[in-house]
Amino acid sequence: MIEDDSLEEYWLDLGRPPIVPDEPIAPKVEAPPTRLPIQPLVIDQNGVIRFKANAIVRTLLDMGPLDLNALASMPFSDEDREQLAQLIGYSLSGFGDLSYVRDATFELAYREAEILRGQRDG
Repeated sequence: MIEDDSLEEYWLDLGRPPIVPDEPIAPKVEAPPTRLPIQPLVIDQNGVIRFKANAIVRTLLDMGPLDLNALASMPFSDEDREQLAQLIGYSLSGFGDLSYVRDATFELAYREAEILRGQRDG
């Protein structure tokens, strides 16, 4: 990679004057705020709607040195906590009771659950 301070020397070594645009080549675009995805919902064998657990995350939590209580005492964002609850397969109703779950996230998941119920009930 070429260092900024040697860019002019690089162009001169090529026998060309450096190209310096009058304006930026591309306008600076503000990235929209990102939102973590909602984990798919499933209906378990007892008819409970829950997030589809990620087997890797579930195994790491079950076999690792940290449990949910240890993780709760660490400084993670609410968004990361929401996603972890989804990845370990929380029920939708239990998810809605968690203090760190934002209303907008729960409402989005609830709408997905309504679609799932409609597909099940045909």
